[in-house]
Amino acid sequence: MEQMPFITLAQCQAAMAAMLDEAQKKSELPVAMAIVDNHGMLINYQEMDRLRLFTRRHAIRKAYTAAITGMNSARFAEINRARDLGIRELGGDLQLTPGIGGVVVRSSIHDQDDFHTNVMGGIGVGGYFSGKEDEELAMIGLKAMNV
Repeated sequence: MEQMPFITLAQCQAAMAAMLDEAQKKSELPVAMAIVDNHGMLINYQEMDRLRLFTRRHAIRKAYTAAITGMNSARFAEINRARDLGIRELGGDLQLTPGIGGVVVRSSIHDQDDFHTNVMGGIGVGGYFSGKEDEELAMIGLKAMNV
């Protein structure tokens, strides 16, 4: 029987510490950082002071999108733009977002381009002026997980 890998507490702590350390270098721009499991359920969250509610929600939605779709939220947005699809055409799951800044977490022993195989969860970041910066910070967290 095959066992599904999962994100451990130690991996969450390592990811959050690495992301927070990097984010504090730009402390004037508060960010939210969320980690979800493979079902999109929140398992770890952290935010900096003075963060707006929208940013908090968006970070969680980015992580959820990565975990549920099995692809980074930027790729999810790209595919749907190319198909001229909105969220309503995708079954109406309003937690999905085309916002850039969500990265999928999967075991390194599996093909990273195959969105069907062993998704462990997702990391989402919100708060910077560009989704690219959000994604870069999420990638720092992913690297710290050592998966």
